[in-house]
Amino acid sequence: MNTEERIRSHLEATTSHLVAEDRLEEVMAEGRRRQIRARTARVLGAAAVVALFVGVLSVLDTQPSGPPVATDPTASVPPDTSSTPETPAPDTTTEATTTTPEALPEPAGVIVGGPDGITVLDREGNTLVELGDSGPYAGISWVAPDRQGGILFQHSTTPMPWEQGTVLRLAAGATEPSQVVAPPPGSTLVPVGTGVGEAGRPLFYYLADTPTGDGSVSRLTAIDLESGETRDLGTIEHGPGASVGVDAGGLVIDLVREGDCREHSFQHITEGPIDSPLSDECFPRTTMTALSADGATMAFLPFQGTELVVRSVRTGEVLWQRQVPAGAFNLWSGEGGWAVQTPDQTVLVSASGETWSLPPAEEGMAVPYVTMDVGMDAGLGGDSAALPCRTTDADLASQDLPEPVAATRRQLARLAASCDYEGLAELAREHGTTLSFGDASDPVDFWVAEGRQGEDPLEILARVLATTPAQDTEAGYWAWPAAHLDPGDEGSWAELERIFGPETVGDLRQYEGYLGWRVGIADDGTWWFFVAGD
Repeated sequence: MNTEERIRSHLEATTSHLVAEDRLEEVMAEGRRRQIRARTARVLGAAAVVALFVGVLSVLDTQPSGPPVATDPTASVPPDTSSTPETPAPDTTTEATTTTPEALPEPAGVIVGGPDGITVLDREGNTLVELGDSGPYAGISWVAPDRQGGILFQHSTTPMPWEQGTVLRLAAGATEPSQVVAPPPGSTLVPVGTGVGEAGRPLFYYLADTPTGDGSVSRLTAIDLESGETRDLGTIEHGPGASVGVDAGGLVIDLVREGDCREHSFQHITEGPIDSPLSDECFPRTTMTALSADGATMAFLPFQGTELVVRSVRTGEVLWQRQVPAGAFNLWSGEGGWAVQTPDQTVLVSASGETWSLPPAEEGMAVPYVTMDVGMDAGLGGDSAALPCRTTDADLASQDLPEPVAATRRQLARLAASCDYEGLAELAREHGTTLSFGDASDPVDFWVAEGRQGEDPLEILARVLATTPAQDTEAGYWAWPAAHLDPGDEGSWAELERIFGPETVGDLRQYEGYLGWRVGIADDGTWWFFVAGD
């Protein structure tokens, strides 16, 4: 039996009893890619950040910390072309503004995200940034400005548009994206939108949709993009039937229920329900809606229609209306205004009603932005660009280990902490290291792919090697963390909580053992394995 066969045989023997035959999805370690099928036909829609749910609202959790939650007004509605007028040019003087809303900055252009990656256009239609369609920018399913000059985005984990991945952030001046939030275990992650918190810091809203026996439960969360703090905003339960979804702007949440028509209700996340005349109206299901970036106004546009109407959320008053080209199929909200997508052009509309005509975005979405500090010279877009690894502290506390084991541990920690992909890959090939129970023929490609899902294996390797190990004297190797060999070691589980967080560790502990990322080094210093899962 060669080294690889010996390792595989040992790992299978130590984990085979952990397999639960009836589970729907295996709990894997942090960083393990998950392909989670969402119940959305497609994340299209009529709001800058709208989530479509296929299902009926059965129970709404209205606990004090959680507002009612919103929808995609168009994705499941067939277009009505029976009376579509000829395409007019954008008209900024169709109707006078009846009330002057609070002044908002004018949009500087749009961020386009779709199958071809991410492109940033200015108001004249010039391309400022083009991140291409490779690496973390392949197959973009959602995009938005982060309100600080950067870009938030989500990419599909497969070519299928309903397979959604981690939400990443390319911050102003950054040369690589960083993780904002990964799909919780067993859940689908659906971005809702961005806002600005009480302290003026940017917020990101998202839904975690978890299947249940007869439907699903969606939990709404807001993340402070500066501090990383999260706010739980409540849940919706879905059963078979109609649909419900969420839109967000500023500190305002729009809950949209869809039946024979579409109904809106609004809630401020700190002040509670908003008494709005719009909540008393029943809008046609073919009407696209998008809450403004500050949550003060809402835009309305019939699917494939030509009249864009903006109304006050608080008073219901029509503030202004504009003619847009015929054939509108998407309406998105963003910083400073809205973007209307038509087959022939993208119409950028400011909060005051001024318009600009930009090239069409045939697939994906186009979202307005005010400031953009991501430049062409950021070194992004190539196959080897924007690697997910970030350097970490390589210092390790001394452990009572045989010198060959200690030397390999130090070498692994140094290479991982310095993001030396090639050095680790060369060592793995030299030692015949098992890196995956699937295909990991190219270690660098495997680790980069894992990292671009939001969890960096190299960082995990460095941190796991700092935990307390355990020894298997019979098999002749040492393992980190100790929970791999001794699932009853509470001290080891506590160490893992500091790495992966209590929620992930709680999910891992529902089975008889530890199936997370683990490292094995043989007594002679051979790097046996660095794997996750069973």
